[in-house]
Amino acid sequence: MDPSSSSSSNKRKRGLDCYDEPRYKRPKYDVFVNYASEDIGKRFVSHLKGALGREAFTICDHTMLTLGQDESSELLKAIKDSEIYLLVFSNEYASSVRCLEEFALIMESYPKYKHRKVLPVFFNVEPTDVKNQQGPFLDAFEDHETKVDPNKVQNWRQALREAGHMSGLNLKDWPDEEWFIQEIVKHVRKRQNPQQLCYVEHPVGIDSRAQDIISALRLSDPAFTMVAVLGISGSGKTTIVKAVYDRIAADFDVHGFIQDINSYVYRGPNWKVDLQRDVISCLTRNDKFVASHNDGAAKIKKLISCQKLFLVLDDVYTFEQLQALSIPSASFHCESRIIATTRNKQSLSNLQHTSYNIEI
Repeated sequence: MDPSSSSSSNKRKRGLDCYDEPRYKRPKYDVFVNYASEDIGKRFVSHLKGALGREAFTICDHTMLTLGQDESSELLKAIKDSEIYLLVFSNEYASSVRCLEEFALIMESYPKYKHRKVLPVFFNVEPTDVKNQQGPFLDAFEDHETKVDPNKVQNWRQALREAGHMSGLNLKDWPDEEWFIQEIVKHVRKRQNPQQLCYVEHPVGIDSRAQDIISALRLSDPAFTMVAVLGISGSGKTTIVKAVYDRIAADFDVHGFIQDINSYVYRGPNWKVDLQRDVISCLTRNDKFVASHNDGAAKIKKLISCQKLFLVLDDVYTFEQLQALSIPSASFHCESRIIATTRNKQSLSNLQHTSYNIEI
C-alpha cells in the first residue's frame, strides 16, 4: 500500500500525533547549569562553563538572570529557553534554598517542553546521597524541616529521588576534575538535539509528505525499517526528508544526515574512504577518524549495529555506495531507521525496504 494513502490511519494506530507538531525550534540556550555557588561556583563550575563556552555552547545560570525583575518568572523563562539541564550536585547543594527551588522548577518544567534533556553531575557526592537525602544532604534537610514550608520540602525530596535515579556522571569515576569536565562536555554534545535542516518559509506540500514518510517508518514497531524515497531530480526529495529529520532525529541515540552521496564518486579513487570518514564523523561527532577503506567499513558496521540509529542517505545512486557503508551486511538495532533518497530504484538491489514515491 502507498504510505501516502494511509497516513491518517497510520498515525492513529501508531501514536504519531506528536509528529504533527511544527518542526523543532532550538531554544535560546544550549545548557542551563544548576549548582550551589557557595562551594563550587568559583572553582569547578567556573571551569566547566569555560569549557562549554570554548565548545561554542550557549550557557545560562542564575547569575545571568535579569536583576530587578520577578525572579520566578525570569527563572522559568530561562528554563524554557534552555535545551539541556546540568544538575551539579555537591556537598553544599542541599543547603542552598535558592538552588533547591531552581532544581525543583527544572524537574517540574522540563517534561512539558519538547526534546529537553537532564544530565546529573555528582561532584564529591553519591547518587544515593541525592536520592535518599543522606550524607551531606541529611543535615541540610533536617534544617529545612524546621524553617521551610513542609510541602515545599516534600517537593524537593521527591524531585531529588527522581534525579537520583537518572543516569549521570560521577567525579569518582574519573582521574581528575579536568578529565571529568571533558567528559561532561562530551555528554552534553551527545545530548544536544540536531540542527534544523529544513528552512522553507512556505512549506506547501512538504509537511504532509514528511508525515507520510514518518508513517512509513513505523516508529512504534520493534523492527528495523528502511524507507526509499524515490523521485526524479528536482522533485523535492531532499527537502522533504530534511523536514522528517528535523522532526524525529532527536528521538534516536545516534543520528546523521549524509547529503549528496553520489557526488563522492567524482572525488577520485578514494571516494569510499572519504564517504566513510564523513559518515563516521557525523555519527560520532568526531572528525579525527582517518583509516583505510576496510577500517572505515568495519567501524561503520559496528556503529550502526549496536545503537538506536536514524540515518538519512541522500542521493544514493548505486548499490556500491550502500555497500561502502556496510548497509547490506549490518545487523541493525531493532528500533533503527534508515531513509535513502534516490533517482535509481535499482541502487537498493534486493534490500528490504518500503518505497515512497515523490511525484511532481
